[in-house]
Amino acid sequence: MSPSAGGAVDIDFSTDGIPDRHRLECWREVFAKAVVKMDWSALLDRPFQQRAIVRGLPGLGVVIGTQTSTGFVARRTSELITAGTDDLVLTILQTGRFMQRQLGRETELAPGEAILGSGSDVGEVMLQPNSSFVALSLPRHAMIPVLAYIQDRVGASLPASSEPLRLLTSYVSNVLCGAAPVTSPILQQRVVSHVYDLVALALSRSPGINSLHGGTAAARLNAIKSDILAHLGDGSLSESMIASRHGITARYIRLLFQVEETTFSDFVRNARLVRAHRILTDPCLSERTITSIAYEVGFCDLSHFNRLFRKTYGARPSEIRPCKGARVLCSTRPGEER
Repeated sequence: MSPSAGGAVDIDFSTDGIPDRHRLECWREVFAKAVVKMDWSALLDRPFQQRAIVRGLPGLGVVIGTQTSTGFVARRTSELITAGTDDLVLTILQTGRFMQRQLGRETELAPGEAILGSGSDVGEVMLQPNSSFVALSLPRHAMIPVLAYIQDRVGASLPASSEPLRLLTSYVSNVLCGAAPVTSPILQQRVVSHVYDLVALALSRSPGINSLHGGTAAARLNAIKSDILAHLGDGSLSESMIASRHGITARYIRLLFQVEETTFSDFVRNARLVRAHRILTDPCLSERTITSIAYEVGFCDLSHFNRLFRKTYGARPSEIRPCKGARVLCSTRPGEER
């Protein structure tokens, strides 16, 4: 399935209800060649039975596949490549055994592991009986900005112990494999963006750093910073609170800030100090008490605020305030907030 075509898709394909002798033929024509652009054959000589739920969002395709007693071999031939797309496919094995051959690499997966495949290269995959998987179809042009060397990762397997892979698997399971598909266009866009980031993070040679460079991650970090600045006065502001609002993990937030060689706590603290300094040096706000200003910008301990302020600006908050006797004309222009 090409995720590049756009639009939401939610289709349940199953061989149940089809006479045994027609099942494989119907599956090959209706699902295998038309949807995933692969030639399908049974691994064992038994009545063929399979089910796959296909879900698509603009920029992302998802195949949730189950296999009962026969297993299968699926091949991507040069003819089907011509009729297909240039998408990448990340397969996450849930149960059973899975094998992929592509670009001269043969890799077998165990449950919890994953592997990247290419829709523009010949190859084959094999799923043993009584196995299940989730496959993500990703437009190559969308992944290159967040992971420039992604073609080099084709055929690379990801261990079940990989924390980024576990995050991706959990996110996909909870958001994309649940009973209710995502229908809101805004939520769809955010879900796809989150999946791109997590896939790049999982495939990165240095998980947590290299894959966090690029436009998508930068936009995410900017959104997080804007959220922080809008809620600086909340003394309980935390990584987990921000993560929950943005549908990501607190660890992912830490990794985003790590790219800029800082931390969530440092950003919040510095932003609060900058805002406090701006208020303290504003002649029109000279009647405000230091205590009220400290609490307004999110500091819950006045002594802690005074120590940090002096360490940052080399002076106590009281020492930078405008002179009490100074005459200042303060006015507020329309649309300007004091």
